[in-house]
Formats: sequence, structure tokens, C-alpha cells
Amino acid sequence: MRQVAFVWITCVFLGSPALAQIAPQRGPGVPGEKDELIGQAKLKYMAAQLSLTESQQQSFDGLLEVYTAAINLSPAEMRDILERIRVVGDEIQAAKRAGDQERLKVLRDQMRLLSPTSRAEDEFFTSFTPLLTEEQTATLATVRQRLALNPGGALTPVDVVRVARACKLSQGQEKQLADIQQDFRKQISEVRSPDQETRTKLINGLITKVRGILTAEQTTSFDERITRLTPPKMPSRKTTMMVPTTQPGSPDKP
Repeated sequence: MRQVAFVWITCVFLGSPALAQIAPQRGPGVPGEKDELIGQAKLKYMAAQLSLTESQQQSFDGLLEVYTAAINLSPAEMRDILERIRVVGDEIQAAKRAGDQERLKVLRDQMRLLSPTSRAEDEFFTSFTPLLTEEQTATLATVRQRLALNPGGALTPVDVVRVARACKLSQGQEKQLADIQQDFRKQISEVRSPDQETRTKLINGLITKVRGILTAEQTTSFDERITRLTPPKMPSRKTTMMVPTTQPGSPDKP
């Protein structure tokens, strides 16, 4: 797909000294995570956290079509943007050497705006956010911040504990949850550099233990929230150059 191809190519450029500084920094708790929610998948994931009304969902679907059209670049457009990225990248490198922090800030903003996905996403939220309630707007801000630190949206221990506490625990349940957290920390300390499979098992084990201290009503709420927070399966983000080969008028290929 064109959008994925663009992102993969951009990742290669971000790996160069000139552009590495603008790559998003991963937050704590997601070591080794290679997947990243992008494009429609990212926006749909965010919307799933908001409990949209039927009217809001219809507006979301319409804006999503506009967003998709905005990021569907032709090979020529991709090459043009990548050339502009290269030029700005060289300017960033020069500004770094000169120690010009003010110029660096301007160039970093320019670099972000060069991404068609970033531009389209900004325009999407400019139109979509006014349609939300105050509570939904606050939730959306939290979700965007979470994805900035954890681009793949993978569940973390902090997520599980926060969802549990949102179920209005009793004092007794809070104590049980504290014990579960302590046991989990002990488990983590015994595992060095866990791989993805091990991390998944640890998180699933934590979820099972937390469910064990909840009432039936709390469990339903907990499961619904965890399901919404769990991202869809995404292909791992590659970092190899992908040359656009789609010809005008031909169907896109992954």
C-alpha cells in the first residue's frame, strides 16, 4: 500500500544522522516493540476508546474517507516528498553543527509537516475534536499521548492497573491489587530482556489475576476496557528501503 510504503521509506531516512533526531522516542515499558499503529488503524483505535454515538460515528466515517484520500499518494508524489525530506534533513544537520536551536525547531516542524500522514491526521482532528463531548476530548488527549509514548498501543502493566482502578474497587480489592502488583514486579525482576512472547504471557497473567479479584459486574467493565485498549494485529514496521513500483492506474499492492 502506498501509505505503508511511504512510512517504511521514511523510516530509512530517519535512521540517518541528519534525521534521527526527529524520530518519535519510545516511552518506558515497551522495549523492543516493533509494531506501530498508523493510518486508518491508528484513528480507528483512538475512536474505539471514545464510545462514540451513532451520529459521531457517522461523522468519523466521513472524515476517515477524507483522511484516506489525503494520504493516498502517487509514486511521483512520494518521490517528491522524499527529496524534500532529504533537503530539510541536510539543513537540520547543518543547524546542529552550528548550534542554532531556534533554526532546529523550525526545521523539525517543517519535517513533520512534510509527512502527508501527519498533515492529514492534524486536519482530521481539527474537524473531529469539536464534535466530541468534554469528557471524550479529554480521553482523546490521553489516548494520543499514550500512543506518542507507545506507538504500537501494546498493553502495559500500567494500563491493566489503571483499568482495574477505573472499576471503582473497594478497599479490600485495592489491597489485593497492590499484592498482585508486588508479585508482578517480582516476576519482572526475575526475567532479563524478555522477548515479545514472554511479555505477552506476563501481561496476560496479570490480567487473569486482576480479573480474579473483581465482581461479575466489574469484570464485564474491565474486559470491555481491556478489549478496547488491545490494538489490532499489525505487520512489523520494516526499516528496509522500499522503492515505489505502482504504475498509474494499476491497483496498489502491499
